[in-house]
Amino acid sequence: MNISGNNHDAFILDYLRWKDAAMSQEEGSEFEAQLSSDPQKRQWFLDLQYQETAITEYFRNNAIGGKTVKFDATERKPRLAKWLWPIAALFVVSLVGMWIKNDVKDLPTGITLEHADTAIWEGKKIREGDPVELREYRLAAGSVRFRTDKGATISIGGPAHFRYESPTQLILETGRAMAKMHQKYSEFTILTKDLKVTDLGTVFGVSVDPSEGTLLSVFEGKVEAKPSKSEKSGVHLITEGNSMIRDLDSDKALLDIPYNTTEFEDLWPLTMGIDDASNQVRFVLPGANENLSTFRSDDNLFLLPEKRGQFITEKLSADLNEEHPVFPNNKNPNIFISANQKVDSYMLYFNPVSDEAGIRKISGEIEFAMPVIGVIAINSKIKGSDNLLGDPTINYAEFNNRGLESQDLDVGEGKTLARDELILSPDRTRLYFRMQVGVLHDYIRIVTESSY
Repeated sequence: MNISGNNHDAFILDYLRWKDAAMSQEEGSEFEAQLSSDPQKRQWFLDLQYQETAITEYFRNNAIGGKTVKFDATERKPRLAKWLWPIAALFVVSLVGMWIKNDVKDLPTGITLEHADTAIWEGKKIREGDPVELREYRLAAGSVRFRTDKGATISIGGPAHFRYESPTQLILETGRAMAKMHQKYSEFTILTKDLKVTDLGTVFGVSVDPSEGTLLSVFEGKVEAKPSKSEKSGVHLITEGNSMIRDLDSDKALLDIPYNTTEFEDLWPLTMGIDDASNQVRFVLPGANENLSTFRSDDNLFLLPEKRGQFITEKLSADLNEEHPVFPNNKNPNIFISANQKVDSYMLYFNPVSDEAGIRKISGEIEFAMPVIGVIAINSKIKGSDNLLGDPTINYAEFNNRGLESQDLDVGEGKTLARDELILSPDRTRLYFRMQVGVLHDYIRIVTESSY
């Protein structure tokens, strides 16, 4: 007999002879006996079967466009020993499973990683702009922002362990997540071990600590929360400005707790469209809007999101835009934000603690997820845009003499308050600021393209 030893090329020839029924009965029995006793040859056999199937399928699809091919029932069939049927069945199942897995992996999931500058991943990494697979992820440190084609933005802070089940459902094993809906039809659900949170057009945060349970805070709108292991508790409706916790040691389904925003301070700006900011910039979270005057600092500016998805029908007078990216620009006083577009607006202001006359210098930068359309920096123009772009919950009247200084001012005692300066980056995502501030606060309104 001329049955191969451990030579792969010789095995291929024997395989082809066996498959074509060109072996004698004695040779065929020997070949099958070797497959039964030799793991290496069984692997070679399965590899050849897989390669043949893949090649056949490729050419069949290209030749006949996926049409079914009918074979003559009398054509010769290769022999298959009884002991090979389980292997063949296992191979088919594996092949089908592999096809399904690859097919699902290659299909668009509708989820994109938008921002991951500080992300440190455990295991497989994903890059900004990459489509996101429906699988498990581990974020060792940093924070990331995802966007779905269903109209949701999701930010996650590490360390975190999570899994996307679909573009509208995230399983959060550990860590912190914040979700924001962009339109009325937007939908998203976060599942934890003990809680199911479904948005109702809102911004909410979920924090999971395996030893303490699940914290839920609603920043805007409302959500439905249902304990996953307490069917009798029913669905709870949680509205903005409220927090609840699913305490693992409590008999109650959900416990009311004081409104908790500190757990999500780093995720709030990222979720609301701020990709990065200097240490001199602090963020005002929802729930504090009625008392903005209490946010005071000699060393920090405060940034607050105002209107989002606001459609402007008439051009707005501004002090900086793409064509004129530097403030002050005394040579071009007629600067505008174009009409007929959706915009988001932000308030950046400085409110010093000390009432004593003095000069404080602040410089830094802010990076936005959406391009900046314009900046309004002069007092009269800011007032003129309050109704359209301002937050209706804020009493802007408490801020007197808003705006920046476009020229140097003599403040007495031989002191000069230098003019403020703003510069917009060429890609319009970064705004650089250098401010000289006195007792009164500086204030600007930043208008970007809308993410809604």
